[in-house]
Amino acid sequence: MSAIIVQPNDWVTKEHLMLVTGLTEGKIRAYRRKGAWHQGKEWILVATDGENKSNSDTMYHLPTINAWFTSQRGRQPTE
Repeated sequence: MSAIIVQPNDWVTKEHLMLVTGLTEGKIRAYRRKGAWHQGKEWILVATDGENKSNSDTMYHLPTINAWFTSQRGRQPTE
């Protein structure tokens, strides 16, 4: 049996983001809705015709999201 190794692109779909980070769909939605992740930075809308609309596909920028998580290390609550 052989293994398939997938190297993620910088821009990934929600499904791939869930796979590589372990985040749930609800958590991803919450980061967007609560303003932790910003359109144009952590995520963008893309359409095959180049005319992006609110219902266009969403792509997530994995390096920026990983940097955002790294920045959270200094914001941990003290016990």
